[in-house]
Amino acid sequence: MDIAVDKNLTIRLPKNLRGGLDAAANKLELTTNSYIKVSLYTILDLSPFKVKTDRKLNDIISEIPSGKESRIHLLISDELNELLRKKAKKYNISVNKLVLSAIMISLKSHAATEKTTNTFKE
Repeated sequence: MDIAVDKNLTIRLPKNLRGGLDAAANKLELTTNSYIKVSLYTILDLSPFKVKTDRKLNDIISEIPSGKESRIHLLISDELNELLRKKAKKYNISVNKLVLSAIMISLKSHAATEKTTNTFKE
């Protein structure tokens, strides 16, 4: 029998990015951890949800804000851990930067959706 073992992954992120992440998660009535996991499954193409972006990963990485760091402890499965490590290796970046990129893509997509939704409300 195959039993998934969870791993604790600590993500370091700038505090201002943490604020946007928490706000988006709260608006969607999700925990911050759930929001990050959905973002990760989406960027890894393992989700039925798709985020359209024509931007290259390196461009997104270069936009990750710097500053004082906050930490999030994320409980992930061995499978997701392995997928993250392979994807990070493929792009020659750290797992932390890959996770931050997924968060950035998701937050930008969420902001665009909010803008469209607000346009329809007006």
